[in-house]
Amino acid sequence: MEKQLSIWLDGELKDALIERARQENIPLKHLIEDILRQSMVYYRGEMIERQALPVIREMMRRELRKVFAQLLTPMREEINSRETD
Repeated sequence: MEKQLSIWLDGELKDALIERARQENIPLKHLIEDILRQSMVYYRGEMIERQALPVIREMMRRELRKVFAQLLTPMREEINSRETD
């Protein structure tokens, strides 16, 4: 269902949008809808990234701790065995 959105734009911006729509040979309405859709996809992606990034970061930290622990254990054992020799 379509709804009307009435807004005031900077004159130069409106002229640029009209020119772009003319160059792309599409109605101004379609151009503006496409621009708004792209903006919303970008915004939603950023929001998902902001929510997911801390979780991913923590998962990476845990995995790195495991790997370091696995690497350090043999090194510690080697150092301890040399000290007791």
